[in-house]
Amino acid sequence: MFFSILWSVLFSVPLAEATGIHTTDATCPIDENDTVKLYFEVSSNEYGGFDSDGATYSSGTQFREHAISTCTKTLFSAYTKDMQQSFSPSEQAEIKTWLTPLAQQYQSPTVWERYEIAASFYRWQGKDALFLGNLYLEAAWTARDQAVGIHPDLKGPVVADQILAQGKSELDKELTSEQRKMVTYNLARVAHRNARFVEREHYIQQFLNDPQLMVYEREAATEFITLTTEVEPRLLRLALAEYLLHLQKAPNDGQTQYIVGDIFRRLGQHKEAQQYFEKANRSAYLHPEQRMIIAHLLETMPK
Repeated sequence: MFFSILWSVLFSVPLAEATGIHTTDATCPIDENDTVKLYFEVSSNEYGGFDSDGATYSSGTQFREHAISTCTKTLFSAYTKDMQQSFSPSEQAEIKTWLTPLAQQYQSPTVWERYEIAASFYRWQGKDALFLGNLYLEAAWTARDQAVGIHPDLKGPVVADQILAQGKSELDKELTSEQRKMVTYNLARVAHRNARFVEREHYIQQFLNDPQLMVYEREAATEFITLTTEVEPRLLRLALAEYLLHLQKAPNDGQTQYIVGDIFRRLGQHKEAQQYFEKANRSAYLHPEQRMIIAHLLETMPK
């Protein structure tokens, strides 16, 4: 009985309208001989649930995968609304001085690398640390998206922990080889969504220890490990650095304290996470749901 419930949470996608996206082609704002595809979100849903750091999931494509537009040749990258700016010839030349080395470095940038290119533009433009922190955090979410995919109705850490507990019990039962393989891999994905890294490593290694794995399955697991242990943490550290700069100017910003606490948790720095969660909890501007999440995480987080 439980396997059918676990299956519905881990593997099915609800019958709901996916994220609606409209596209149009335009001239790159820094080079009239270059083009860029602009993406506009026209509809969305949150049937894919949410994570403790604010990442929400549509049942279909996540719009954040398209939120940053990138020019075809120069690789100039920015949010769609900023792609419609006009730059003077001197500004275009100045942008190209720092953009050209980045374009040579990335060449065919991933989604999160396009965010990093955009961060260079926004830093040049003088955007504040909070803006840049949010940009890098969204970039980290795109890496997480590629690693974990969508789990319908996975609404926060309490639900994720319940699934992990139930999944552990399910694996004690007699399952077919295919069922065991699917459950272990997807429990690793759920564990990552909730920053339960001991469980994540346990389940992904269980999956890799299956001698009957196909080549594409082993490759997917290898990519999962790279994204979850290298790419996303690096982007989270970039976001963290900006948020800490912001808190120097706004030390009572409870929302940022909450995010900083959760980033520390996702980087395995639980002592620091506890400190910032406790600071955030003293803020008058925290949502009740965030307070519930803090209470759950402080109770269940490794000491």
